[in-house]
Amino acid sequence: MLYLSKLGKNVLNAISNMKEGNATLQAKVWVKLARSSALEIDQHSGYTKAIELLMKEESVEVVEVLIEYAEWLH
Repeated sequence: MLYLSKLGKNVLNAISNMKEGNATLQAKVWVKLARSSALEIDQHSGYTKAIELLMKEESVEVVEVLIEYAEWLH
């Protein structure tokens, strides 16, 4: 995913193919992409998608992502 992101490719399709995996794994990929992206819009998108996935799963890991997202917004 990171390789595709660095090439400027659309990673949404690649992550969509991961639907067989669990939401926690998908969220981790989104956070990793948010951290490595150079564009603010991609960072924002990565964090929000990760938060959405973790909230659907009612995972406690959403707290860590929310804190990191809040720090990024600050």
